[in-house]
Parts: sequence; C-alpha cells; structure tokens
Amino acid sequence: GANIIAMDDKDGAIGTVIYMFKDKNGAIWMNAKFGGVLKYDGKKFVRYRKEQGLFSNEISCIKEDKEGNIWLGTQQGAIKFDGKQFTRYNKEQGLLSDDVRDIEQDLKGNIWIATGSGLHKMRDGTMTFFTDSHGLANTNIKNLTVDKTGNLWIGTVGGGLNRYDGKYMMTLTKKHGLSDKIIRSV
Repeated sequence: GANIIAMDDKDGAIGTVIYMFKDKNGAIWMNAKFGGVLKYDGKKFVRYRKEQGLFSNEISCIKEDKEGNIWLGTQQGAIKFDGKQFTRYNKEQGLLSDDVRDIEQDLKGNIWIATGSGLHKMRDGTMTFFTDSHGLANTNIKNLTVDKTGNLWIGTVGGGLNRYDGKYMMTLTKKHGLSDKIIRSV
C-alpha cells in the first residue's frame, strides 16, 4: 500500500500550499502566498526565494515547457528557470502588464503568457500581444490551456471564454451555455 508522510517547516515545507505542479522528472513544485517556490524531488526540499535569485516570492502559477524549463507567473512578470538561473520577462521585454496569472506552451512551442492586461505570445525572444482589438472578449485573463488539437483556450474575468486556433479568436459566453462570464479555470 501507499505510505503517507507528513512534512512540516522543519523538513523544508513552506506552510499552506496554494499550487502544486509535477515536472517531467517527477519533482513536485509548490508555492505558498508569499513563500516563493519549493521543489521536492522525493528526497529533499529546495526552496527558491528572492534570496536565491527569484524576482518575486509571490507565485501565481508553475508550468514546464518542452525543454524542461520551469515557468513561474508572478506580479513582477514571468520567470523562466533553466535549473541554474532565473530570467524575468516583464514590461521591459514587451508585456503589457507584470501581473502574470498563467503560462502555457502550445504544440508549436510558443509560450503564452496571460496577464491582467492581455495575452502575450513569445517565440524565439519576440513578444506579440493580443488585446480586445484582436478579438479577446476581455483583457483581464485568469487562465490558459491548450487542447490536443492545438487550440488555445483563454479564461477571462468578465468576458467569458475565448478559443484561439492560430488564426481566429472565438468568444463563448452565457448565450453559448456558459454559466458565468467569469472563467476561474480552463
């Protein structure tokens, strides 16, 4: 049977965990409200905070790209961790807002960054942004997901759900059967 092991701050745990993510190597990444991010490889915890080079201790999401980089959403921008160094992408690199809520990689390798001011696509260091003028129902984006056919689904706060197929942005709202125009999870 399975064993349940309790861990606390003496073991390196960070208290109340808000979000957890399992990377392709089996390590568990966790965050707490202001606790930075914690990696557990099955044997030991490693904590990353500002003191270790992390640009913000407040993490909104944890994702992994196909190359094995860990991406963190923060209120100070998106952070890419290659296992050795943290790289930040914020307004200086082309984001409309530093308030990053979610990050996804699509089937073509593009990195999509959801912020409170719009959607951003990053490819080979080039940043492209999408706002309501590009068909987004609302620029206040909460979350993203990519389906198996490559469509990007965009959950907004107040505009319903968008689906982007690489060419066209489609909006789904209450008239399409959604129960609310605030999409908390996709």
